[in-house]
Amino acid sequence: VGAGVSYNVSPRFRIRTGLQFNFREYNLGAYRATTEVATIALVSSSRIDSINSLAFYRTRNGYSPVELKNKYFEVSIPLAFEYDVTNNKNLNFGVAISIQPTYLISRNSFLISTDYKNYTNNPTLVRGWNINSSFEGFVSYKVGDFKWTLGPQIRYQNLPTYTKKYSIREHLIDYGVKIGFSKALH
Repeated sequence: VGAGVSYNVSPRFRIRTGLQFNFREYNLGAYRATTEVATIALVSSSRIDSINSLAFYRTRNGYSPVELKNKYFEVSIPLAFEYDVTNNKNLNFGVAISIQPTYLISRNSFLISTDYKNYTNNPTLVRGWNINSSFEGFVSYKVGDFKWTLGPQIRYQNLPTYTKKYSIREHLIDYGVKIGFSKALH
């Protein structure tokens, strides 16, 4: 969900920016297990270190299946470039690309231990700032001063979810449908 402004550079080309809130969530299949110490190896330029934390979930061989949820609430400031492929009066097809500096408002993330046997929670290893990019296609329909848009969007996380210290690299990709409307200001 978001709000923004756009500037018409030409009848077919626009630059858009604004404020956007995102919610990302994905599930991990795990098992409840007896509490044990999980080790996460940390990598730095000079040495290898580790963090030990309590793990309540295992990747296998537990006593009860459970679904863990990695959740992220984000705010971003997208800078988008839109191009109308068709140039009809009311109905158009267009494409857009954007780059989105993104800040994580909250981080609820389970990390896998170095031996791949446990899941543990350590939000300090989740990157606070990231950069996402997106590509979208859309159909727009204009009624008076209002323009409605609808179309698919792919959003990719350019930097890994976790800091350099954590050896696992994760780049999230989202597939969705974007719905929006705008009003022309004269």
